[in-house]
Amino acid sequence: MSYTTGKWLIDNNAPKYIVLLSTLNLVLILFGYQLCATIFSLFITNVTGTQIVTVPYRILTLGLAVFLIFVSRFSYKKSTIANLLWLYWLIIIARLIIDFYLQSSFYINPEGKTRVVFYVFCITLPSVIAYYKTWDKVDYNKALQWSVVALIIIAVFNLLFNKSMLNDTVIGRISGGLALNTIAFGQCGTSLALIAVYFILFRKDVHKYIFWAILLLGVFIMLRAGSRGPVFTFLIILVLLLSMKTKKMFFVLLGLIVFSLLIYLFQDALLDIIENISFTLYKRIINTIENGDLSGRDVIYTKVINSWLENPLIGSQFTYYYKNYPVYSHNIVLDAALQGGILGVMILLSFFFTVFKAQYYSSIYNKKMTWLVILSLQNYIGSLSSGSFYQNSILSVGVLAISLLGLNTRTNLLSNQNR
Repeated sequence: MSYTTGKWLIDNNAPKYIVLLSTLNLVLILFGYQLCATIFSLFITNVTGTQIVTVPYRILTLGLAVFLIFVSRFSYKKSTIANLLWLYWLIIIARLIIDFYLQSSFYINPEGKTRVVFYVFCITLPSVIAYYKTWDKVDYNKALQWSVVALIIIAVFNLLFNKSMLNDTVIGRISGGLALNTIAFGQCGTSLALIAVYFILFRKDVHKYIFWAILLLGVFIMLRAGSRGPVFTFLIILVLLLSMKTKKMFFVLLGLIVFSLLIYLFQDALLDIIENISFTLYKRIINTIENGDLSGRDVIYTKVINSWLENPLIGSQFTYYYKNYPVYSHNIVLDAALQGGILGVMILLSFFFTVFKAQYYSSIYNKKMTWLVILSLQNYIGSLSSGSFYQNSILSVGVLAISLLGLNTRTNLLSNQNR
């Protein structure tokens, strides 16, 4: 079967419109908001605000998810990881209810409550449940193709219309418009670069030179955004992919050690390259190296750990609150400790283990689906410095896909289906 023209589909008897909508749901989870925020950024101003674009988009994705939940036929597959995921979501929801509606020991901003509740019940959970019901009806080949197109559109659109991208005099971090912050924009560059690496390393049916160009485009976007997290995430995953191709865990560890040594030896040359592309990113990395600057995250981490230690077994609160407003700790492991105590941390670490294991096995045995594992790993590593579990659907969908498709094993379902 051809990788570029065939279907990567489990349920070949599913109606075509369900396959199409299920595939669209997955792509929207991955890059839908970023694409929408980019394309319609020309219509967003400080006067109109971002809601002129984001609200219709959220209504569309919610409608799609609800439709799939109630219309598509569910194919149950026993999965320990899926059960742990729903348990973790129950912990999150229980802690949310306790903090927002039952406790009276501290005040929480009502606007912040509404925003969190909307995110959990109208954005993240519906799309995750919709994927859970349609995981076997997704055409994963088409999802990959659409994802590549979406990321290229985001990159090219910003090169053409985002004046900050090619302006050397711009000082500061660069976003993808008012509705797409610098970290999310940088992660789009990282995703594009990593998918290009996937095609270069694992696919023999494509013209590699095209993806070398796409890799350079993704790296440029990633660096120009000026955020450190996407850069470090890209480097970590790149080393893992290169070393995992050896099929020996020893070389994986060796690769990480050699990579760290090379970074140390050639740090001046690398910093010179970064300075020429993004002076802001250069200064932020220098501040991190010389002064240990973490943009205030170290202060937040200390406060979150102290809050967790008040009740380490079951956790102490839903999230980190800044001036009575629910935000997040910039680290999903610390969030898990706050929300579910030791149990929450253990469940989340099992997700990390699942994703890393899947990356190892998919790099060797399941190369067809490595792209989805790479994106899952990117989001898990990226969430160690920014983001929250309840706001990022990919964290849930990633482990569901890995578990249900068997991507953390030697032979996944798609391999069996298409032999």
